[in-house]
Amino acid sequence: MPRTVQIKLYSYEELSPEAQKAARVEWVEEDRSNGSHGACDQVNEDFEQVVGDAGYPTKDIRWSLSYCQGDGMAFYGDADVGSSMLDRLQADNSVMVTELDLDAVKRLLEIEAIQITLRITRNSFGNHYSHYNTMDVQLLLDVLEDLPDGDGEKILDQVLRLEKIVEKDVRSLSRKLAADGYSMLESYYEDEYVAGILTDNDYQFTVNGEFWYHDNWVEQSNGKG
Repeated sequence: MPRTVQIKLYSYEELSPEAQKAARVEWVEEDRSNGSHGACDQVNEDFEQVVGDAGYPTKDIRWSLSYCQGDGMAFYGDADVGSSMLDRLQADNSVMVTELDLDAVKRLLEIEAIQITLRITRNSFGNHYSHYNTMDVQLLLDVLEDLPDGDGEKILDQVLRLEKIVEKDVRSLSRKLAADGYSMLESYYEDEYVAGILTDNDYQFTVNGEFWYHDNWVEQSNGKG
């Protein structure tokens, strides 16, 4: 026999404090039961953004942040070394570049007389872990045009010195991002952040703070609720 059922729905902001707490708890439990995909996506996006902005490869970023031995983050792949990366290294007071003539290297890069490729590969530790010490860093120099006598050796010496600086910078960035990742994961499930998600996504709730989806209606209409 046909019947009409009316259910009053609320936005998160319209719920009582007790119902809001119930909604937050349900959202956190659901996210964690799905492997914390939301929190992991946030960490992945941040890592990719920061690593890319530094000029480093982003196609293979690995991390594990569960407070276990060997945890951390690492990134692998190839990237072209350009003037923007050298400018950043030169401006970073924590990186020593006083022994380098980076202006000479930049000039040769800009006129495409040379090409420098950064290559970051896994070492033996990288088979089981992902952290600042699982990355081997190399700079590969290609001379594309004939250089004046003696300049080739000078540039090679500059690249070898630069390799040590880049290696130090890569490991420093890895340690920093690992610490940032822990902070992001810890703050992701804080009440204020979860409340923002529940508000911004226009979820609907019953008066007790239970999520309401179209599937709920279908199940209850079929007698399964």
